[in-house]
Amino acid sequence: FSGLNWGTCTACVIGTYKAGIGAAACNGCPAHSNSPAQSTAVTVCMCNAGSSGTDGGPCLQCESGKYKQGPGEAACLVCPLDADGGVQTSPPGSTSPNICSLACAAGSFGPNGGPCQLCPSGTYKAVSGTAPCAQTCPSHTQSEPGSTSVTDCVCVAGRSKADGESCTECVAGKYKIAMGDAACTNCLAGRYSTAVGATFSVCQGCPTNSDGPEASDKQTNCKCNTGSSGADGGSCTKCVVGTYKQD
Repeated sequence: FSGLNWGTCTACVIGTYKAGIGAAACNGCPAHSNSPAQSTAVTVCMCNAGSSGTDGGPCLQCESGKYKQGPGEAACLVCPLDADGGVQTSPPGSTSPNICSLACAAGSFGPNGGPCQLCPSGTYKAVSGTAPCAQTCPSHTQSEPGSTSVTDCVCVAGRSKADGESCTECVAGKYKIAMGDAACTNCLAGRYSTAVGATFSVCQGCPTNSDGPEASDKQTNCKCNTGSSGADGGSCTKCVVGTYKQD
């Protein structure tokens, strides 16, 4: 669990762990491994299907021409021969013998019989064969290596829209820290940001004794609270003895 001491604690999510007590954040599992929620040790991180190694890492993707179907420490297996005795290949990180074939599968390229290479990040290839990955993701999107479709291209941090389409910048008052098609996150009430396309929270607090709505995009959205007076976005002073302000 992670959180502020004496405050609310949140369970470590899938793919993370935390070994000790305290306010420290949960740690991510090593590359190509995963763990259940609320994991308490790195050794709970098991190598994913398509990768092999020791629990807790490091885990390495199965090389071209091999596969591994389930999580754990088991070794990758060599692709079987086809019905005619021909050597079959597979892309790196393959998870099933069904992926093995004479030609490199979609999302990869290379000579028939292998070895195959995954399409680089930012590209994709929908068909099998020797041809290179010539299709590129739309502007301001990115894809994982081995992608097979334009829908694998997701918006980069600071931008949002449907997968496979061009992505627009998060407007002022919002931000987005991760890749994907999720909406931009609003600055909380009482905070504002003038930055466009923010990739992390740059939301600033309203001046003392003032407040503003969620997703505020300028300081002048901060207005003096009841019982305080001053210019919008500026310094607010509490009403003196014998005076009041309702709104």
